[in-house]
Amino acid sequence: RRNHGNKVFTPTSTADGLMDEALDFSAANLDEDRIDITGTFGIDDTEPFTWEMWVYTRTIGNGRGYIGFGNGVPTATVLTTATGDKLKLDNPGNNGITTSNAVLIANTWQHIAIVHAGGATSSVKTHFYVDGVEKPNDNTAVTLDWGVSVDTSIGCNGADFADQTSCTDGLIDHVIIYDTNVTAD
Repeated sequence: RRNHGNKVFTPTSTADGLMDEALDFSAANLDEDRIDITGTFGIDDTEPFTWEMWVYTRTIGNGRGYIGFGNGVPTATVLTTATGDKLKLDNPGNNGITTSNAVLIANTWQHIAIVHAGGATSSVKTHFYVDGVEKPNDNTAVTLDWGVSVDTSIGCNGADFADQTSCTDGLIDHVIIYDTNVTAD
């Protein structure tokens, strides 16, 4: 299913993308630049999913969202940056699971993916990949909780649209959301 979503306050298209044009989520409009897509593609919080995309992050700071299921409320599930240049699958208020080591590099194109087996997350259910290489996680368990009546946001973490530090400062290209676990096979 293709769904190109609705631009909210219009991120700037740029010719610098890896797959045609990328969207530029500007530092000047951090609380406004995002793409909202109605629904979660039928994925609920007990089912497997895979999120993947190319990112060029200018500012990595803690909590800057790449993609999330949520309507600007604190019960969202999001893929964000974490302190120490890490990736984090987060459900605000319930901690989150992060990569064990720094994996993000500012001002560099990187392919990131998260594969989740569904239900409460654990080290065996959640897999982070950067440039095709699996990165170890910190073995934290967190309950994912978004229900089925929320929307998908790209460029902001889905949990708090009003907080400028919760939105991406950089480029995002070629976002794919799967309602299954994607494997190398």
